[in-house]
Amino acid sequence: MDGLWPTFMRRSRSPVSDGRTTVPAAACAHMPVPEKVVLPLQDLPEDSCEVLVTTGEHVLAGQQIGTMGIRPHYLAVHAPFSGTVTAVEQRIHEAGGERHVLAVEIAAAPEQKSAPAVPLSQFSGDRLMFLRDMGVPLDFDALVTARSLMVNCTEFEPTISTRAAIIMNHAEAFAGGLRHLMAATGHTEITLLVHAAERELGARLKAIADRVRGVRLTAVARAWPDTLQPLMSFRQRLSGQAAPAVIVGPGQVFAVYEALELGQPYIRQLVSIAGSAVPAPQTVWLHAGTPLVEILRRAGVSFPFAGRVALGGPMMGGPRYSLEAGIGKKVRGLFAAAGFILPDERKSRFYQSCACIRCGKCVEVCPAGITPIAVVEQVKFHDLNRSLECGLLSCLECGLCAYVCPSQLPLVEIIKLGKLQTRGRESLLIFNIFKTLSS
Repeated sequence: MDGLWPTFMRRSRSPVSDGRTTVPAAACAHMPVPEKVVLPLQDLPEDSCEVLVTTGEHVLAGQQIGTMGIRPHYLAVHAPFSGTVTAVEQRIHEAGGERHVLAVEIAAAPEQKSAPAVPLSQFSGDRLMFLRDMGVPLDFDALVTARSLMVNCTEFEPTISTRAAIIMNHAEAFAGGLRHLMAATGHTEITLLVHAAERELGARLKAIADRVRGVRLTAVARAWPDTLQPLMSFRQRLSGQAAPAVIVGPGQVFAVYEALELGQPYIRQLVSIAGSAVPAPQTVWLHAGTPLVEILRRAGVSFPFAGRVALGGPMMGGPRYSLEAGIGKKVRGLFAAAGFILPDERKSRFYQSCACIRCGKCVEVCPAGITPIAVVEQVKFHDLNRSLECGLLSCLECGLCAYVCPSQLPLVEIIKLGKLQTRGRESLLIFNIFKTLSS
């Protein structure tokens, strides 16, 4: 359950399309310049990075302040606005917990100035290296070695609508990004995946595919989760073979267009803010690194009323335990659910976790074809070998089982715990979704 909203009311509390109409352009507003941003330079404390600024230094919008990783496997980080560097120190990571990483804090200046744009014509390296310098979050190694390239235009989460918004409101830029992506990677074809129920979105994508050479449109019966690419990459590392396909999102394609065509670094991102604690669900453009607490406040969230905040949506989103971290480059949604503390005698049975009633709903919706409750029971009984036989590592961590469970069992969280105990941190796909530097 999303706080106090039952399943059938959740979609009315989100800025998502209903299968016939898409998000209007007016829904994609620009959030004002925040007081400060926190830009992490690491995903894990042991990751390598490079800092190019010092405390007290004045920076311009679009100026490079550091890199995540080191050459040749790195990703540039840029200031989203002009201001003063107020701190270069360890800060809590957006993934929560006790993980602290090196981050740069920048306070906004009263007058905003931008650094000169750097066009591709003035760059000596190839296009992919230029995209690294522009800070576009892509799996660069997979883009070169994969046999095919796909753009996932489907929305698996019911509260996120960024992909439809970009395609409907920036169709020309999206088409240009497809051309640039093919030129940068050497692929001659790109497959666009669209949910068959999204008719208006499908019509817009068909028009793009008809006029962009090498672009093919494929309608799928179900939306594809964002865990698919991390799962393919994980299996690639285990097998030592190249992935058959690399999957990117429309937001990344749009960022490729802005970088290669306009010389614009990755300093903004489109994010859907929804949930029962959000008075008016919305999809807005944010400055990279904006603290989560400021995003939610500007969206009208009252924090005594908000009981759970997650990066992503209600199914695959991971809960945050600190809202002081800056939003990461790959985050497309914020989910804030209402929460109340009620006396036991006032608690409805619909909002309490109880024993499994053997309804089989988790089995019906599981895209991996496993029995989630069987895996969970083996993990709870500490029989990890048996849990592997039941399909522990086959779980996509999509969250569908927990979303439909009438008993409110934390199925996904327990499966993640089993993976952590079995293979270690690297097997957690939900972390790899938000990992900024893939390679």
